Amino acid sequence: MSMAARDATGQDYAKALAAALGGQEPWLSTPSPGETARWLEAAGWRGVRAVEEANAVPVGFWDRRDALQPMRLVRLIHATR
Repeated sequence: MSMAARDATGQDYAKALAAALGGQEPWLSTPSPGETARWLEAAGWRGVRAVEEANAVPVGFWDRRDALQPMRLVRLIHATR
């Protein structure tokens, strides 16, 4: 997920991870879902869709009282050949 598309929680997590890694962004590439879709389609993949982390689990999973909550840091990509 591009850095601009991260929410505050995702930004904070990435900053904490970077601090633990000596100040470097932990991901080498942060393409947008559109860029990723274009790359996959150019390589012959079809039906490309990005799924938010929060939507990758059954309904009700995030109805929690603990600290585990979804963040906008990553997206899952689904495609077929």
